[in-house]
Parts: sequence; structure tokens; C-alpha cells
Amino acid sequence: MIKDKSIGYELLDNIAVLQEASNELYKCLQNNMFVEFRELSGNFSIILQQIKKNVTYLETEDIFFRKIKIGLIDNAVDSLERINLYEKTRSSLAFSKLEFELAPILGELYMQIYFRCLIYGDIEKEKKFNENEWNILRENPYIKDSIKTNEYAYDVSIVVIAYNQLKYTKQCIDSILKNTSSHIKYELILLNHGSSDGTKEYFESIGATKQLDLKYNELQTALPVYLRILEGKYLCCISNDILVGANYLDNMITCMESDPSIAFVVPTTPNIANMQTIPSEFSNIKEMYQFAKKNNISDPYRWERRTRLMDAIAMTRTADLLSSTGTGHIPLNIWGIAFNDDVRGIIINRYGGKSMLVKDAFCYHFGSVTLREESDYLTQQHVLERRKTIEKYYGVDPWGTGCCYDYHLFQSLSCKNQGHVKIMGINCGLGSNSLKVKESIKENAHNLDSYLLNITDVMEYELDQRVISDDSKIINNIRDIEEIVSTNKFHYIIFEDKFRIKFSENQLLKILLKSLTEDGVLAIRNPSNYIKKELHGKYEIQEEWIIHSK
Repeated sequence: MIKDKSIGYELLDNIAVLQEASNELYKCLQNNMFVEFRELSGNFSIILQQIKKNVTYLETEDIFFRKIKIGLIDNAVDSLERINLYEKTRSSLAFSKLEFELAPILGELYMQIYFRCLIYGDIEKEKKFNENEWNILRENPYIKDSIKTNEYAYDVSIVVIAYNQLKYTKQCIDSILKNTSSHIKYELILLNHGSSDGTKEYFESIGATKQLDLKYNELQTALPVYLRILEGKYLCCISNDILVGANYLDNMITCMESDPSIAFVVPTTPNIANMQTIPSEFSNIKEMYQFAKKNNISDPYRWERRTRLMDAIAMTRTADLLSSTGTGHIPLNIWGIAFNDDVRGIIINRYGGKSMLVKDAFCYHFGSVTLREESDYLTQQHVLERRKTIEKYYGVDPWGTGCCYDYHLFQSLSCKNQGHVKIMGINCGLGSNSLKVKESIKENAHNLDSYLLNITDVMEYELDQRVISDDSKIINNIRDIEEIVSTNKFHYIIFEDKFRIKFSENQLLKILLKSLTEDGVLAIRNPSNYIKKELHGKYEIQEEWIIHSK
């Protein structure tokens, strides 16, 4: 938040004038009023330069205004210059660039200025902004109308974002054109984000539905502009270092439409964090496509719920993303490129939604080609600061306990049980490991009859655990655990973080062992020497875990 708010209000007034002027420019073109167009365009440019001057002044107070200047103001200036050129040649591109480039840039500029000048720095105002104003200020008029009528211009808006790396971009676009089923009505939106390697010209040769050209690369402020021009029921955003496999989109849509609470869907890909790949064997791209074709056969048992998902390629409902009535929204304007995955997962869960890894949709990810240069500036200090900021907002460390399941643990868990299966997670944080047991039983045994109870003595995780569990409880003492297990026996007990409450290890271990079924498994992370001793060697070790079977 800036000191002199009058500058912020003046900027917002001027941007609002330009937003109205962009509509008038469009009407001038429609009515062949070319003289009026040029006069209005000249005044438009003058006001835009005044806005740039004021924002440049604000850089001395907050360096983030430089990002706004480059990413939005300079890109608006460039867009206007190209529109003027198209107008002179009477090109229909002038209409497209006005509606799908300049107007959304101005909309994003208004939002960024409003947030940075009048909201940023006040935690309570920021929370209210996210809850009440974010969706209004980033409202997409096409989606707003479609929500009212339940009729969308397209089934899917496929967006490809490219920053140089033309070789990868061509392969990506080619895979989309070949492997997107013809029965799916989709718009292809190509976002050239400051490329200097011929990407703009290549995009123009494709003849996409919409092309957004941002001359200056500034990811934090300019990238979200494309959200304002979507017209599909679903958004499938694809990085330019992705190759999509056969039926990828069909299977993602099938998963999304199976449950209205599913808010976010991601296919499996290699070369990505967060354990989002599947075992695969191929030695070249041709073999990869063959593998994808065999793998990508719709199978609901292979849809795995996660607490968070990385999004090199992902699908969401545009109504959820861009409407105040959806299951959740993704505040890209605040979090930038470093923690969207974590924030999105927390928000979707807390709004009652689900994030699904669709294992019956395999795509290939070369690995951070699109964002590598953008993310190089993120030092360890930046990462730590952003983690702390998210923790202030949501009360939990996004990279804390249970943010992702532990691969080593599941080397020793078969998760092939039939019949009714009971699972208890103890202090599992965000809950990835206990949830993974339930989801693995579904996939491995085709068994949907499982019950997940998460208990914790860490109040901060109560909300996150509640939404991914069949039941969850806060415990305050050892007697609470005794009461829970007195009427339950569990096939799996996953004990992750140590308790904060005081208890006798001897008493606790007896309770846990007694509460196991005859074929039950107890997994304890970082067990004490006492527990190891009392188990008398009847366990196996997997990194930080000991796994005891009856």
C-alpha cells in the first residue's frame, strides 16, 4: 500500500477512462470512423504515458511497480501501436487485438494498481480482497454470461504459453492439433510472452482462435491477462514444454464431469515434482506416444485425489476460476509463480473441492522449459518469505508435514485390501500420506469401501484434514485416542509427526498395537529408540519410517 493514496485513485480514474476509450475505439472501427479512431487513439496514448509516469514515480516506494510498468503498461503501449498499424491497413486483426489483447491488459492493470496502491500490506484488507473483490476485478464477461445461460461458446479453452523455446513450442502445438479429439469443441489461445525467437510469427501461421502478444516478459503481472478472454466451459492450460498424448483431454473432462466437487485435474507427466508421474518405458518421442495411447484408456479407479498438484498442464472449470460462485479461485496476482500450487490446493480443499491426478491421461513434460528463466531469481530467502506469507494467510506451512506423500513409505504398503478397510492418520499435517493409503486401495484393489479417520493435536491442520477425511478429530490427551480406538480397529495407522500433548510412549504404543486388525500395519515416522526397542525388531525400515506388521 502506497503512502499517498491520491496517486492510486488518480491512476484508477485514468485507467477507467482508457477502458471506456477502448470500447469507443472498437465502435469507431465497426462504423468505419477512421478519423475519429486516430484522434481517440492519440488521446489514449497521452493518458497511457501519464499513467506510466506516475507508476514510474511509485517505483521509488515499491519496486513491484516496475513489474506493473513493464508487464502491463509497456505491453499496453505496444498493443496500441500494433492496433494503429492494423487500422491503417483495414485489417480485421485490429478488432481482435482491441477485444482480446488491449482491453484485458487494461483490466489487469486496473486490478494490479488497485491491489498494490490500496490493499497490499494490510493482511485483513488482503484477505477481504481475496474473498470479495478478486473475482469481481478479474471477472470474465464471456464466462459471466455463460454461467447465466449455461451455454458456453466452447467446451474447452486450450491455452499455450510460450516464452522463446520455439523448438519445444512447435512440438507442443503439433501434439495438441493431432491428439485433441475432433468431437471436442475447443478454442486455441496462444500467448506469446515476450519471445524473441520467431514465436510470434509461428503463432500467426497457426491461425489460432486468439493470439495474445505481450512484447515484454513479466510473468507476475502480465501472465494472468489471458484469464480475461476465455470462453470455454473448461480451461486447459498447457506449458510449451508439454507433449499431449492420445485421449488426454477426453479423460480429463470425463474425470472433471464425474463429480461437481472436482475443481482441478492434472494428467501424469514425467520430469515434475510432487510425485505426479507413473512407471513408464520408452526411449524416444515416438515410443512415448505409443505408451500414452496404451495408457490413456479411461479408468476411474486411476483417478487419485491429492492435497495439491503441480500444473505444467492442468484443467479447471472457468466458472470456478473466474466466478464468485465457484468452489475456489487462484490468486495469481498475489502469489506469482512460486506457490500457486500450494495456495490452490489449500483453497480448493477449504472450499470443499477436490484436486485429482488423472493417471489414465499421460502427457510428456520436458521439464521447466517455459518457466526456468523466470524462476531463476527465486533465492532461498524468497522461498522462505513466501512460505511465511502463506502461513500468515492460511495458518499452515505449505511445505510442511503432509504436503506430499512419501514414496519410501509406500514401498512397504501393499494397499490391496478387500472388504471394508479402516485407515487412521495421526498428526499427518495436510494429510497426503493417510489420503494416499485410501487412494491406493481404490486403485490397486478396485475397492471403494474404505474409511479414513485423521486425528491431530495441531489445531492449525484441523480444517485441511476434515475435508479430505471421512472423519477427523482434534485430540487433547491420550484418553481421546483411547476412546477412538475402543470401538475401532484399523488396517493402517500412519503416525507422522510427534504429539505436542504429553503422553506415555509405553501407553501410546500399547493403544496403537491393540487397535490394529490381525493383518494391520503401523507406520511411524522418526520413531523414538524406545518404540524401536519395544517392537523387538518386528519392523522394516524405509528411510525415516518404521513399518510394523502384526
